[in-house]
Amino acid sequence: MLLFYIAKIHFLFKGFKKGFIFFLIGVLFLKSTSIGQQSLSLNKNERYADFDTLLSKLQTVSPHIPIKKRVWGYDAIAQIKTLRREIDTISSDESFLRLINRALIGAQDEHTSLWGSSAGHQKQMKMYLPVVYDKGNYLIARSFIVGNDTVLVGSRIEKINGTKIDAYVRAHMTDRYYRFDAKRKKFYSESFYENLQTVESNQIALSIRNPFGKNMGFTLSTNQRLHFLVPNMDTTFGLKIYYWEDTRTLYIKLYVMEKSFIRRFKAGIDQYRNKNIDKIIIDLRNNGGGSDSVWESLYAYLLPEKFSYQVKIDGYLPYFMPKSYLAQSDMDIKSIQKEKNSLLSGLGLYTYLYHTETIIPDDSSIRFRGKIIVLGENIYSSAGSAMSVPNAYSHDNIISVGRCSDVFLGIGYSPVVFQLPNSGIEYRISPSIEVTNIKTLNDIMQDHYEIEVPFSKEELENKNNYMGNSLGSYYLQHFDPFIKVALSL
Repeated sequence: MLLFYIAKIHFLFKGFKKGFIFFLIGVLFLKSTSIGQQSLSLNKNERYADFDTLLSKLQTVSPHIPIKKRVWGYDAIAQIKTLRREIDTISSDESFLRLINRALIGAQDEHTSLWGSSAGHQKQMKMYLPVVYDKGNYLIARSFIVGNDTVLVGSRIEKINGTKIDAYVRAHMTDRYYRFDAKRKKFYSESFYENLQTVESNQIALSIRNPFGKNMGFTLSTNQRLHFLVPNMDTTFGLKIYYWEDTRTLYIKLYVMEKSFIRRFKAGIDQYRNKNIDKIIIDLRNNGGGSDSVWESLYAYLLPEKFSYQVKIDGYLPYFMPKSYLAQSDMDIKSIQKEKNSLLSGLGLYTYLYHTETIIPDDSSIRFRGKIIVLGENIYSSAGSAMSVPNAYSHDNIISVGRCSDVFLGIGYSPVVFQLPNSGIEYRISPSIEVTNIKTLNDIMQDHYEIEVPFSKEELENKNNYMGNSLGSYYLQHFDPFIKVALSL
């Protein structure tokens, strides 16, 4: 579980402007913030007032909503408004809280969500179904047994609960967060089967076509783990550091940007300070974020000299930000100017920040002058911010290698926390978006790599058949396609 700090005076201040420290994984199990879960303490007018207040805040605070409409063609406000008709059917505080949560999810921005005591705790299915999304298809990533049948790796999932997956996703835009496949113009998620509806059910029904063209249908219990044909031996660590003697490579794996790791990775790197190191691999794959100070400190402990890069952040006029929030940020209200980039014209955006960021080497930096390869896939929040360094220049020794996460990444100010006037429900909205060096609409996502690693069926088979930890050192060196690319540079 990720740790986070709440500065609660109806706003949040993170201590520095960039990134954020919370990545929503799974689906929230909500609890009532009022009297009792089954009681209804708000009258109809109060419920409508709260809902409309939320809608207004989203429209006046979140630049993500108009930008995603322009980039993705997704009208979040229209989607959220469809929920308004459900207000009359609300029968308890819990169901109203659930409705507000769905409205926030409808913004499709994971930094816009319930907050504090209103968020309750996360509930996830006990069942985990490993799925890979490739070129519009959902593929089973690990063979498993259901009854007397074996569901083979590479089988394509066609339907869930009798509905084609694309239609199912479109019908659940307010039940979970999704990625966006720009090439095929559709939302998707490898965990499409887990949302606010299914997490409370006991089973899901899937229809698949196996690699030999055979159609199969089966029901899975959401309360039981799957029986994999080859046991899943993968073991994750928050931080792992290896030195590979034969390739003279220092490998640093970060699953989360946790502040306590700073001391640990410095100590780990110091163990190999006197080794012959030709290249360093920083592996941020599946890193959901945390504190920007982690990646900034990591680069500072490796770089031989100061490293500068441009950052430009936009948002609406920040009249909605509390004075305390503004005072503790480095935002200069007097310098805010209207955004002039034609790609963003007509959105009413202003530039909060446009300057040069600089990472100064730590006094104890190893001052490494070789290649640093930064790996990324399925990253978010501050892990996405960390890619600002390798992506800053195309001809330097810091290289980004990966696969697009298909979400909006980049550097930004911390979300602002608000409270609904009648229910007291707390929620947060991301007030900014990075627009550095954008030349196309897709550039606004800040989701790109200097070298992209293509997906292959061989990768799927290798992981499925491996009798060990596919996240361990041996598998990484011998089978991992990202590491192969990194070692070839």
